[in-house]
Amino acid sequence: MTKLWCAKIQLTTKQRTYRFSNDLQLALNQTAHPQQILQALIVVPLAPYTDEQQPPMGVGKIQKIYKMAWFKTRGLPITRGQLMGAAYWTERPYAQVAGYLTHNYVWWSQQQISKDITYWQRQFYQQTAYHSLLWRKITNWRIRRQLGRVKRQRWQKNIQYWHI
Repeated sequence: MTKLWCAKIQLTTKQRTYRFSNDLQLALNQTAHPQQILQALIVVPLAPYTDEQQPPMGVGKIQKIYKMAWFKTRGLPITRGQLMGAAYWTERPYAQVAGYLTHNYVWWSQQQISKDITYWQRQFYQQTAYHSLLWRKITNWRIRRQLGRVKRQRWQKNIQYWHI
């Protein structure tokens, strides 16, 4: 039975379980110490994907990694490949961290990722962190909009399937 790597990832507001992307699965299977990515920052989708639209993206901190049977991971969201270890994001200036983690996303997701990086670095350095209420509202609106797209896409696929 095949097992896949999964993680408990702490977002700025809650904790979620994700399955690692295929490239990270391969890397974790080849390393002798997969636990070294604990406390790393990783880019994750905040809503489901659609055929045409990438969901809003954010950054979470890896709290725990473990293997899970493949059939139990089918409904889990999949992380992106951008990951920055704790040894790097805690020591590097914000611009380097943000430059690496935001480089291939739409402007809104870049802004969300930047706000999340600021949150995690502020929490690390100052022990106090808060998430902007404005950005929380914007992100929640973007998530609701993406969920509406997913619902419409499923409806359209069902119509095409059942249409005579």
